[in-house]
Amino acid sequence: MITTEERLSERAYQALRADIMLCRLTPGQRVSEALLAERLGFGKAPVRTALARLCQEGLMAARARSGFTVAPITPEDIMHCFQIRLVLEPMAGRLAAGRLTPAQVRRLVRATTITVEADDPDQHRKILQADQDFHETIAEASGNPRLQQVLLMLFERGQRALYMGIPQSEGAAAFQAGSQAVLAALIAGDGEKAAHLLYEHVYTGQNFIIEAVLRQYPSPEDDGVD
Repeated sequence: MITTEERLSERAYQALRADIMLCRLTPGQRVSEALLAERLGFGKAPVRTALARLCQEGLMAARARSGFTVAPITPEDIMHCFQIRLVLEPMAGRLAAGRLTPAQVRRLVRATTITVEADDPDQHRKILQADQDFHETIAEASGNPRLQQVLLMLFERGQRALYMGIPQSEGAAAFQAGSQAVLAALIAGDGEKAAHLLYEHVYTGQNFIIEAVLRQYPSPEDDGVD
C-alpha cells in the first residue's frame, strides 16, 4: 500500500522534473531543499526524496553543504545526442514507411499542421509538443520497441534545449520546414525517401538548436535560487 509520504514524494518529483524539463528551473541554477519545499508547498522530506531521484537521473547535482544545481545543458551533450539520432531516426523512418496505422497518421497530420496564434502565451509549448509528437510517433511506427526506447530517451535528453534555446517565432518554421515532406514519404511507403528527409530534418534541427543554445545558455556559475 502506498503511504501518504510516498504519494507526496512522487508529486514533488513529478513537479520538480516538469520544472526542469520545461526550464522553469534553468540549467545551472542553484536551488535549495528549503526553498523548493516552500515553492511546492510540501514538507522537506518528500522534496529530499524527489531530489535524490533527480540526482540519480542526472537532472540535478548535489553541492557539498550548499544545496543543489540543476544539470547544465552543453552544446557537446546536444551534439552527442544528435549524432545518435542522425543514425537511428532515418532507420525508424525507413521501417515506418507504408506501415502507419490510421491513428498514427492522424497524430502526424495534427503535429505537422499545427497553427497557433502569435499572441498565444502557450505558443512555445504547443509547437514543441507537436515536434515531440511527430518524432515519437515515427519511432512508435517503426515497430521496433528497442529502437523506440532509445529514441524516446534521446528526445527527452534534448527537450530542455528545445525549451530553452528556440525563440517562439522561429520554432514553428524550423519544425514545419521538413516535417510535412517526411509525412508524405511515410504515407507513400517510400522508406528511402523518408529516411533521407528525416536525416535532413534532424540535421537542420541539430544546427538550429546548438546555435540557439550558444546564444542563450547561461554560465553554470551564475547564481540562481540559493
